Amino acid sequence: MLGFIRQGLDDFSISRAGATWESRSRSCPTGARRSGPDGTWDPAAGTVYVWYDALINYVTGAGFPDDEEAFAHWWPGRPARHRQDIARFHTIYWPAMLWSAGMDAPRHVWIHGWLLAQASAMSKSLGNFLDPMDVVKTLGADGTRYVTLREVAFDRDTDVSWESFVRRLQRRPGE
Repeated sequence: MLGFIRQGLDDFSISRAGATWESRSRSCPTGARRSGPDGTWDPAAGTVYVWYDALINYVTGAGFPDDEEAFAHWWPGRPARHRQDIARFHTIYWPAMLWSAGMDAPRHVWIHGWLLAQASAMSKSLGNFLDPMDVVKTLGADGTRYVTLREVAFDRDTDVSWESFVRRLQRRPGE
């Protein structure tokens, strides 16, 4: 992330043109309101970057602005844990959005690796994943926590399998 920052940072827009999956905007880039006669969204108005919408959801869920005590307790999240594919967002863009709103950003961000199956990222579409509910059903909640913490490196990708979990559970000390 430091290398990315050293390249220089530019402002980024809160709106997204043509992104249909983002939060819909009722305003055009000029600021004019855009809605149909029935009040429905006009696709020409564009969309709002989904993370700004998320910011509103997160802070209101933590109590802002109605419950200052709850908000002070829950915000910012401590420590924040995120997937490696969204590390840039959570270590650069998200803090910038928070600071521009006069809010504190998380003090620590931990980025975790992927669970791999035979050196490939687990994927529902490929079918090469471990269903967490099946793991818990088979190994129990404590057994699942144990093998996950023992088998999975937090800071890098880790290849796991049913066999590695079962083997680890069988080597469990004291049993």
